[in-house]
Amino acid sequence: MNFPSPLRIAAITKCYKETTMLPIWIRHYARLVGKDNLFILDDGSDPPVKAEQYIYVEHIPRRKYLDEQDSVNIMSEWQHKLLKLYDWVLCIDTDEFIIPRPSRWTSLHEYLAQCSAKTCRCVGVEIIDPLIGKPVDWSRPILKQRSKGTIKSWSCKPSVSSVPTRWEPGFHRCQNETLFAHDLWLFHLKYADQNHLLERSKLRRRIPRNPEDIKNGLGTSHLISDNVLIKFLKSQRSKIGTGTLDDYLITNPDPDNADSLYLDIPHEFIDFL
Repeated sequence: MNFPSPLRIAAITKCYKETTMLPIWIRHYARLVGKDNLFILDDGSDPPVKAEQYIYVEHIPRRKYLDEQDSVNIMSEWQHKLLKLYDWVLCIDTDEFIIPRPSRWTSLHEYLAQCSAKTCRCVGVEIIDPLIGKPVDWSRPILKQRSKGTIKSWSCKPSVSSVPTRWEPGFHRCQNETLFAHDLWLFHLKYADQNHLLERSKLRRRIPRNPEDIKNGLGTSHLISDNVLIKFLKSQRSKIGTGTLDDYLITNPDPDNADSLYLDIPHEFIDFL
């Protein structure tokens, strides 16, 4: 693909009361694509997200209930609009952090400049709280505190695209042809700290849901009880293995079925989040 140099890359997220993750998101993606290319859709937070210099914030009125398809429509519309101004758009949750493989690429711009695909599916890593040592200090580098994770299919998201994209609810799949990009890693911090996980889950369970979504099994991961979440974390920690997540990736897993052991994150990523 022959884009002008340097590429124009935007990052966009939709958030609700993300007082912990949003500052981390801003710091990370400001380094990755530039602060003036960040877009935040504030989904009715109270207090609302304050606009920082150079960052665009759109305040979305809170609706009667959360609708998964409505969320997809909002993000898709914004992505389509941004692609009129940008070559690539990253659509990510506020607790998701994309890193191009540092040993091969000096920047995301360098990686995407040579990418032959139009939509990239990331290597999705769930960072799991080991329950050893202290809780995460969110003001410090995260991966130095949480150096193990597991590659999961649901986090191998098609989050990076240069063409209009229509996602399925949850943003785990899309209708576009995708490349499973082994050099684009997405680190998901939802499970990185058990205390934070349970606090956020309590908030999510209080949000009214579209009855049709519940009927169709959409967004049910946000309704899971604390006991089930704690059991999930325990089950992932019990699957500890030797080696790194790259050892799993070289087996060329199908991203639709990816499910690795609990392994070390490759050292090259540790200093970048």
